Amino acid sequence: MASGVAARIGELRPVVAAIASGYAAGAAALGQYGVVVAQIGQEARVLRHREREARQIMVAARQALELASAGLDEAVRCSAQQRVDAAEEQLRRVGVAWRQLSERREAADTTCVRLLTAPAVLGAFSNLLTTTNTNTSTGAGVGVRTGTGAGTLAGTLAGTGAGVLVSVGRMSAFDHLVLQRVRPDLLTDLARCPPLPGEVARAWSVLTPQQRAVLVSRYPATVGQLNGLPPADRVAANRLLATRRLAEAQTELAQLQARLGALPTLLNKYSPTVSQPQRVALNASIADLSQEITYLSQVQDGVIQLYLYDRGADRIIEMIGDPARAKVVLSYLPGSDSTLAGMYQGALNNRRRGGIQALAQWEVGRSYGEVVAFVFKDGRFPQTADLFSHGPQINTIADTIGANYADFLKGLRASDLGELRIVSVEHSFGSAAAGEAERRGAQLDTRILLGGIGMKAGWQPDPSTTYIGYAGRYDLNKLFYTPTGQGLAMGDLGYAVAPTTENGIIERDSGINFSGNELAKILWGMTVPPIAMKLQIEDMLTQHNQIAGVEGNDKVLREILDELVRDAN
Repeated sequence: MASGVAARIGELRPVVAAIASGYAAGAAALGQYGVVVAQIGQEARVLRHREREARQIMVAARQALELASAGLDEAVRCSAQQRVDAAEEQLRRVGVAWRQLSERREAADTTCVRLLTAPAVLGAFSNLLTTTNTNTSTGAGVGVRTGTGAGTLAGTLAGTGAGVLVSVGRMSAFDHLVLQRVRPDLLTDLARCPPLPGEVARAWSVLTPQQRAVLVSRYPATVGQLNGLPPADRVAANRLLATRRLAEAQTELAQLQARLGALPTLLNKYSPTVSQPQRVALNASIADLSQEITYLSQVQDGVIQLYLYDRGADRIIEMIGDPARAKVVLSYLPGSDSTLAGMYQGALNNRRRGGIQALAQWEVGRSYGEVVAFVFKDGRFPQTADLFSHGPQINTIADTIGANYADFLKGLRASDLGELRIVSVEHSFGSAAAGEAERRGAQLDTRILLGGIGMKAGWQPDPSTTYIGYAGRYDLNKLFYTPTGQGLAMGDLGYAVAPTTENGIIERDSGINFSGNELAKILWGMTVPPIAMKLQIEDMLTQHNQIAGVEGNDKVLREILDELVRDAN
């Protein structure tokens, strides 16, 4: 035990020495500052005395001048004027001395602040007050978007640049503890107003693997969402976040199960008439939470990889495959009704996947490691259950999701995957968001639109991008294409550019042409047309969803795979 204590003391000695050294340097700076301020104070007292004397002489001289002028005594008047002039000159000199004294005090203040924020006092924290924005070289400090001037570490920073990763990454364990006390929101601010992905990538490359690991473990919420970072580091950070949420979800589940168990007793005693609705609601909540727990447990185990996870902000991006082996990137952008619950339904079941991830998993699983996929759900997607307030026909939603998608794609370009082809596969509403991402500068090698809803007015195909479209024969979204191949739009409703040949899209046969209702639609159409119409709408919805699934969609799936791996070998 004694040896262990001695070893621990040995570990603490450098930290204690650093603290003592910092205090000594700070005390020296304050001592020097105190001497200078005392001298300035003494000189200020002398100046105030000289100023009072000069003003008294000025008052007396002016009174004498007024009397001499009244008596017309020229000699007396000249003498009085000389005293007035002398007093004014003395006041002018005092004014100059005051300005010089003020400048000396300002210089003393600046020197003191500089010494108190120097490495000898603050250690790694001295860099947090620099005003460089994106300096990520070997000696980079923390970048700030506007200069903060002199001040304390806890002072308000107008913004932070990518260099903050370098400065914080190089901190000692003790420095990190201090940072959490004096500036706990520094890394949060970085995530809230992120630097450009390229700047983030350059800053990260300066750090050692050990320094990166420390940032991942201490600040997973920031590292897990910074575009430009290597996918593996983001996945590691989001695994920590998912593990935290998993513990919370398990506690919530236990509480719900306890409530369900106590429900019969409570309802029999107080309100037996509402037993069934209460039971149904609790069972539904338990089922949803259980599905989330299953999914997050697989994230914790490393079976599922999250490139982004922010449950509170409705943000999640799953990565499927090995980015180190991949030769092409598949970015899957789902359509309306995409939710966190839909992602949780994609939990692995004997290596089979449902949920939103099914298509991407199918492609990766048959690519022999050549494809890494990202399933993108960053933000609140349109919901048909909220058709009038948040339905897919409201095209401004594409602006928000499209902006997020553009940031994500630019982050991939700046990361380890930047040299790979990126193929964006988009279902339904996803095509509108991807079009907005292009408008915001995102570069894609290929876009594959599955039952696409179209793009907003003004969209133009990029000559460097290949556009391919698939849709079922009765796909629901075809109702919104005009006979001339355009879309239907009016203001914030609809999408003016349909995914058709007329707009630069290569339309391919999906193989989804008929359904089991063909004969029934003919028969009911001749007898009871409303029933035939109902069957037709069912077919439209079925085909619209089928083209983004893995059942009855073999032709589309295999052609997407061919497009992915065509240049991989």
